[in-house]
Amino acid sequence: MMEYAFSLTHPRMSIRFALCLIALLPAFSCAAPASFDAIAEGYVRASLKLAQHDPSLVEDWRGPESWRPGPRQPVAQLLEEISELERQLAAARSDVSSGQEYARGQYLSAQVNALRFAAQRQLGRAASIDDQAREEFAVTFPPLDQAAIARAHDALSRLIPGDQPLATRLDELRKSTIVPTEHRGIVIGKSLDTCRQATAAVIELPKDERVRGAFRGGMEWDAFARYAGDRVTDLDINDDVMLDVSRAFRIACHEAYPGHHVQHVLIDRLFEQRRWPELQLVPGFGPHLLLLEGAAEVGADLALAPLE
Repeated sequence: MMEYAFSLTHPRMSIRFALCLIALLPAFSCAAPASFDAIAEGYVRASLKLAQHDPSLVEDWRGPESWRPGPRQPVAQLLEEISELERQLAAARSDVSSGQEYARGQYLSAQVNALRFAAQRQLGRAASIDDQAREEFAVTFPPLDQAAIARAHDALSRLIPGDQPLATRLDELRKSTIVPTEHRGIVIGKSLDTCRQATAAVIELPKDERVRGAFRGGMEWDAFARYAGDRVTDLDINDDVMLDVSRAFRIACHEAYPGHHVQHVLIDRLFEQRRWPELQLVPGFGPHLLLLEGAAEVGADLALAPLE
């Protein structure tokens, strides 16, 4: 019987064997996917970097200052980082099917997807409002319900009788409830108290939470609520727009109770429990923005009892 002996010391055999091993290494690789904490950090850092090109993308970052980026990176390079985050998320999400980590993975995926859309826009991509709704916010607009609009107009016409067009009657009603300048602080304060009482009846609020309001001129927005931390929100109200009772209550509901102030307080509470870094970022993009603005906009439905 012939015996075969293979020597791995032969130069040719060593090179061939090494090449075979290298080729087979990916098949035997079992590296663990990136953790959600690592992905969340990557999402925050990528968001802060892209916001250097478009500051409206991030309203606030309440986490470590060391996470803030240095010199601006090209958007094309950031898009590669975002694509890598999407690949990491796909791998990490494949290991969970329920619970907190599953919900966290869904949130991060939706936000990273929206961040990719924002980066593509920075690179010159043209997109319609329907494209943005579908790709950034993951929603589609339903057909306009003309019948519902007509019903709302009829209801308003019954509440505000008169012979003039409905828009004129609404404008006159607002003008009749304009708040004198010297009473603006009192009316805003009463509006905040009323909305807070209604909100506290259904949402447990910390005893030390509070809203600090101020009127300012030259603002871009009607009002803006910025969370100061420790359950305190600074509310700036545009002083260049007349204040009527309707506007006062809308600001109180949307910006404070049960709107953005309460949202910030609840998110802060969640961060204290879970220490997820993405909760310290206030993004101006993605489903996060859509859901928080939508919830704030319907806050009056909770705070104010409907007319019978």
